[in-house]
Amino acid sequence: PLTGRQAGGLESLLDELVAQRILREVSGPGPVRFTFVDPFLAEALYQLIPSSDRRRRNGAVLAARRAAGNGPEELVRFAVGSASAQDVIGTSLRAARLARLAGDATRAREHAARATSWSEADGDPASLLDAQLEEGLALAMLGEWGPAGEILEAVTHEQRRRGNVAGTLSATTEWARLRWYAGDYSAAVSLLGVPELTGDESLPERAEALDLAAMFAVQSGRNSEAILWAQRSRDEARACGATLTLTRSLSTLGLARVHATGSPDGIEDIPSHQHR
Repeated sequence: PLTGRQAGGLESLLDELVAQRILREVSGPGPVRFTFVDPFLAEALYQLIPSSDRRRRNGAVLAARRAAGNGPEELVRFAVGSASAQDVIGTSLRAARLARLAGDATRAREHAARATSWSEADGDPASLLDAQLEEGLALAMLGEWGPAGEILEAVTHEQRRRGNVAGTLSATTEWARLRWYAGDYSAAVSLLGVPELTGDESLPERAEALDLAAMFAVQSGRNSEAILWAQRSRDEARACGATLTLTRSLSTLGLARVHATGSPDGIEDIPSHQHR
């Protein structure tokens, strides 16, 4: 389906191209693979393919590689080649998050910027805000705190304007974290004093924001307040099944109790909390 030829005729065609030194077989384990001897020839031939056909072929490769379990980093170029905005945005956002978690801020910014530009062109405000958030986080990792803060602030206000509680909490949490790292402690704490920290629906984003508020309180020496924040984070995380945040909130709770009491009992008690 990718070449438009029947499978039976491909082997002889490939053999002929190898004999003419246009292709060479790639050695190594796995299925037989070929590559162009001259990369410039590969690009020239690619440009000869009609654009509609290129999009179809890239879409087919994208679907096949996705089904084979390829990661977003490997899929991005085929998504771009397919010119499907939904695929480009979704794949770029996943690639940005993975790169950020792996500590590769440059790649994270590259993927996030692509998601931002495609979201703007596609007119999808929800995807645009997700992409801008990732771009802000990547900029923060690169030490560009000014531009990062501006983006995170703008995303926070726009998510609140749209009534997206989860999005508002997520952006607010990252904005507050950035302000804290920048040494603006009072601003960081005040940012978390938002109405979205209370609500009937249990949200993992709220649990994370509450845990960050607890950690700020611990680091500020407000241990009794930290215990209350951490307990709320624990309950919220447990209610919505946010396992990782639950573990963090229990650790924060134990740390707050140690600081409050001067006893290691808080840390020793954490395993029993996980089963309550």
